[in-house]
Amino acid sequence: MFTEGIWLRLARDGDALTAEWSSDGETWTAFGPTRSISSMTDPRIGLAAYNGAGQPAAFDFFRIDQGEPADTTGPDVAMTGIEDGATPGDSEVVELQVSATDSQSGLGSLAVDLDGERLAECGSPQSVTLDLWALELGDHVLEVTAVDGAGNRTVERIGFTVVTPSPTFWPTWNGSNGTAP
Repeated sequence: MFTEGIWLRLARDGDALTAEWSSDGETWTAFGPTRSISSMTDPRIGLAAYNGAGQPAAFDFFRIDQGEPADTTGPDVAMTGIEDGATPGDSEVVELQVSATDSQSGLGSLAVDLDGERLAECGSPQSVTLDLWALELGDHVLEVTAVDGAGNRTVERIGFTVVTPSPTFWPTWNGSNGTAP
């Protein structure tokens, strides 16, 4: 039944625990009854190996591999071009630079929203132009959302207020005839 190389594993599916074997580590065959984990009061796992004559067999190693840790961390997001709390003038053009990285499962998507409206769905890094003259005066929220390959989400928000800047030059009037000098 068994070949020279053999792998054994316990596979869990919900509450069911099944013993399985494989000759190649790829294709698995269940053997023995499936057990309910919740029915075990003090579950323990042991390993015993016997040769064909019923004598204990020797083996040279035993390894427990927990696999790759699950990715539970969202991507790192960076945004430059405007600062949180900024008060740019309504005639300015802002060049946003947005980027996101994820070293575990890779970047899945990157989106830029302004006041809840999608400006761009893009790759990383990306440049997005904001023409502030096209915005209403007042408060605005810029939001960059990055999602990694495991579905973890990072959202970076900055608020800014578009203003009409005060003029830097005020004319002086000659009060006698109401005309400028």
